[in-house]
Amino acid sequence: MRNALDWVSRPRGNAVLEGKPVGTASASPSPHGAAWAQHSLHRVLTVIGADVVREELAVSHAFRQFDHVSRLADGELRARLGELVERSYATPTPGA
Repeated sequence: MRNALDWVSRPRGNAVLEGKPVGTASASPSPHGAAWAQHSLHRVLTVIGADVVREELAVSHAFRQFDHVSRLADGELRARLGELVERSYATPTPGA
């Protein structure tokens, strides 16, 4: 992930994610790992110039949250993920 973010951050001033709306979601088997990852990811995306939407989704205890076909089992979590994706698309891109 770090290498991918490094590549999309170049060239400065014309990077792929610069000024683009980005929503973040993470999952972790631990109680807090997803939230900690979100915090770090948000900082990196902000530094490389992405327009990070305020809403985010951090799923803890991921091994309990997905069904046998890797779908979020909790309807509320699925709805929150859908809202995050919609907000990411709805965020205006500067200059567009």
